[in-house]
Amino acid sequence: MKDLRIADLMEWVAVLALGVVAARLQIVADHPRLRLGLPSDLIRIVGGSALSGIAFGAGVGLLVESIRGRTEPRAWGYGRWVLAISAIRVVLVPAIELGLFSLGAIGEGSTAALGRLLPDRAVGLVAIALGRDHAWSLIAFATAAWLSGRLQDPRPDSREWVGRVFASLVVATTVASETLHQLRH
Repeated sequence: MKDLRIADLMEWVAVLALGVVAARLQIVADHPRLRLGLPSDLIRIVGGSALSGIAFGAGVGLLVESIRGRTEPRAWGYGRWVLAISAIRVVLVPAIELGLFSLGAIGEGSTAALGRLLPDRAVGLVAIALGRDHAWSLIAFATAAWLSGRLQDPRPDSREWVGRVFASLVVATTVASETLHQLRH
């Protein structure tokens, strides 16, 4: 991590800002569960939105890095794979859900309400894009990678470390939310 540059730091500040914006949009959307003030829902919804924003921003950075060929061709480590998988999921889950929602609304003939409901539905989907099943998938992926020994990066850079920390945050957020949820019941 000794080759960290100012450009890398600026990129990560922008990615974190995107996470804060995503969380703020979720709060502004006034999700009904947030009004209840349940800690498990607050962690899952606001934390999930922030992590989704971070995943999207980091995925864009990874895409730019890959297109520009900034790094020498090498095998991706666990961190890069986590960022790529998470970013793709953040894009695909809401897109598929919104597509199905739109088809259902059109099928029911309620296209007039579609324009009003779609933005609220989109913001709500951002929070669940990295749901609890994603955290368990990352644990399974890490275990499989460790067992295969194929995702070992001998010289991890800042992006690799950020991906690893991100995976830890996804798992920690899910475990905290689920623990609080179980303690409440």
